[in-house]
Amino acid sequence: ATQKLHRQTQTYDNALNQRGCKDSLSTPLNPTSGSYGNVFAVRTKSGGPPVRITSLDFYTDRTYEVTFEVWTLDGPYDGDSLLDQGAWSQVAGGKVMGQGSSRPTPILENNFVPVDVEGDGGFRSFYVTLTTPDIRYSAGAGTSDGQLTYAESSELSIYEGLGVILYPKPTEMRNFMKPRNWIGQIHYTSAQTCAPTSAPTAPMPVEPYSEPVTTRVMYVFSLQYSQDLQEEAVMSTVDSSVRGALDSMMRQIGTDLNRLAEDNSFDIIGVLSFPVQSQEDCMPPPGFICVG
Repeated sequence: ATQKLHRQTQTYDNALNQRGCKDSLSTPLNPTSGSYGNVFAVRTKSGGPPVRITSLDFYTDRTYEVTFEVWTLDGPYDGDSLLDQGAWSQVAGGKVMGQGSSRPTPILENNFVPVDVEGDGGFRSFYVTLTTPDIRYSAGAGTSDGQLTYAESSELSIYEGLGVILYPKPTEMRNFMKPRNWIGQIHYTSAQTCAPTSAPTAPMPVEPYSEPVTTRVMYVFSLQYSQDLQEEAVMSTVDSSVRGALDSMMRQIGTDLNRLAEDNSFDIIGVLSFPVQSQEDCMPPPGFICVG
């Protein structure tokens, strides 16, 4: 699939390299919920030029490292292609530090295989996901996905899409929420002659976003380990193991809890481990309680 994609990007090489114009298209920054990822489609304008997508930015309100993947499908997605992961080609993947709630998190161009979209109404679909439920998006205004344009420029339109509440991409339609609006920015080059001067791209608008309500619980338990191990390494291992167990529990309890979590922006913020001599000596940070 990757080789096919690379060959396809040669279609517009001459036109784009000789007279391509760089631009970007941003969506509103108005998160209302979130989970693992989004599926959405883009389309070039009727009678318009082809477009080469060179990278994109996604939105997470986290400020720690997240693992991302971007997959693409030539044309609009439907029920069959949505559930067929073999129909999609991966064009980006890696780790990046989340930029928090004030701006999108960028994927660098050197970590993104360029993707071409046919001109004159050509479609291309994208699946953008994290391995953790840290993608943020908004509820759509339509009655189903793919019906309404969510953001557009003079060359490209982004349509309302789907929220994805599991990772990796589910194989059942009930695990897709619709309609949902992907939040981010698409960077592209269009095969048209650039104007002599152009106004700078307006920054992504920032809409008010209330801080989530956080519930903190502390569990105290005994742990036996070799004296040869460093305490810091042990605590790090505990952090990772507990977070993994919680994420696994969320996935295994079932779709109902995942759907409730997605609708109410409910997720696991993080795990913090530190040693105490006994439960009676537990001195939790502000906002925590001790649980035996």
